[in-house]
Amino acid sequence: MLPAREAEANALKNFIVETITSGKTQSLYISGPPGTGKTAQIRLTLSELIDLDEVYTHPVQCVEIDSKDYKVGYVYINCMSITRTSMIFQEILKSLNPKIASSTSLQDSKDVLLQVLKGQRSGDMNIVVLDELDKLITTNQQILFELFSWCCFPQSKLCLIGISNSLDMIDRLLPRLKINGMNPHTLNFLPYGAEHIEQIIVEKLQLLTPGSKQGTPLFHPAAVKLCAKKCASNSGDLRRAFDIIKNSFELLELELKAKDTPIEQYTLETAPTVKINHIAKVFSRVNVTASSQISSASSNLTIQQKFILAVLVRAESVLTLNELYNQYTTTSANPDFKLLGLLKKHEFLEVLTTLESINLVKVQNTVVKKVSVVKVSAVVGLRDLEGLIGGIPILQRLFGSVV
Repeated sequence: MLPAREAEANALKNFIVETITSGKTQSLYISGPPGTGKTAQIRLTLSELIDLDEVYTHPVQCVEIDSKDYKVGYVYINCMSITRTSMIFQEILKSLNPKIASSTSLQDSKDVLLQVLKGQRSGDMNIVVLDELDKLITTNQQILFELFSWCCFPQSKLCLIGISNSLDMIDRLLPRLKINGMNPHTLNFLPYGAEHIEQIIVEKLQLLTPGSKQGTPLFHPAAVKLCAKKCASNSGDLRRAFDIIKNSFELLELELKAKDTPIEQYTLETAPTVKINHIAKVFSRVNVTASSQISSASSNLTIQQKFILAVLVRAESVLTLNELYNQYTTTSANPDFKLLGLLKKHEFLEVLTTLESINLVKVQNTVVKKVSVVKVSAVVGLRDLEGLIGGIPILQRLFGSVV
């Protein structure tokens, strides 16, 4: 299992094992910010039961649990790869039973897939993992609703696991499911804290010198601690932390080469270490790059997206989604700005999801039960706001006093 993910790993394994052994169709919704190990942990857990390297040639495999054999089908699909949401049924069928899929049209794929799941040409249980589940969202969520509803058919032999980073996925989809008697299990992956990030980095570095008692090789402990602290305060994204570690080591390497120091003369024990100043320099460069990205991203925003971002920047504080939406509606009520129009709450949340995806806003604690209390803050500052609203008189009149 992944470090610091013991509880999530156990919950996930118990869910999968129970589903397989009981033969009871179930669904699981996994949420959490990017870089928190959702997909990686699912693969690790499933690899204990299924040979993931063989699923493309053997999508249905024999799995032994408590000395009893079960036929288990496995499908993994990243929904980002699907050009049209209606193709999801065909993609699942293609992965689960390529032979039948080859002779099935796109229009018939949904009905054929359901029959395959109910019949003898699939496993005793079929685990379907849909990553980036929010990419299947449509106006009425019909496709998502149908997929989850299949888990209420006792004969379907379907274990559906959906993964998403979306802000309002739970609030938008689950109420409709519950009203219709469906109640997916949920599993939340919280962002990594500084202690966990530091622990994971140290454990990875110590793999370079197994059995050694000399501490962390190549990195000063204070440098690792600084990296972990900064990444945790920003997003808790473990992938970003490893990028910082990699770039800071490359920076040290460049410094040694600039001094014509033969790197080959060093061992892991004698090599100079990455220190706080290297980590700080890398973060400084990242921030400069981020400012450039902000400028590039903001140039492609719609006026409504810029308006919402400007409302958040103007607040100069962390707000809950409800507080931000209230400020947005209050500001929009000003007669001078009615031309902008007022977004409904679900449209407003879609804009925020877009702004988060291009790193213009930061969403904190996205794994709470009520999306209304999720906290959100701006990545851009007042200085960035001036360039953001430049050339848009209606926004300049509203926020001109701030910038």
